Amino acid sequence: MQQVKKLGVLSVAKITALFGLLMGIVGVIIALLFQGFVPAELLATYGFVGAITWGTAISIPLAYLVIYFIGGMVGAAIYNIFTRWVGGIRVELSEVKAKPKKKKR
Repeated sequence: MQQVKKLGVLSVAKITALFGLLMGIVGVIIALLFQGFVPAELLATYGFVGAITWGTAISIPLAYLVIYFIGGMVGAAIYNIFTRWVGGIRVELSEVKAKPKKKKR
């Protein structure tokens, strides 16, 4: 078994930021789909309170990206601190055998 002793804080932050961007985009798409089900009377009464605008559609995924980036940094840093106290996560890895390449004719 091998052990993950330390995580690269920036590399974890970049990956989690991409997850955040994806989640923000999915959230905006779902909100846009359900926006069509809001009754016209409700929109007339309360204005466009629940409407997704272009600004919101862009800012929500970007906000998720930033929040997940910061969360990834903090999470990786905390993991690195905890591994000093209790050790890292143990994983069992296996080697993948390369397939023989076919000869070109």
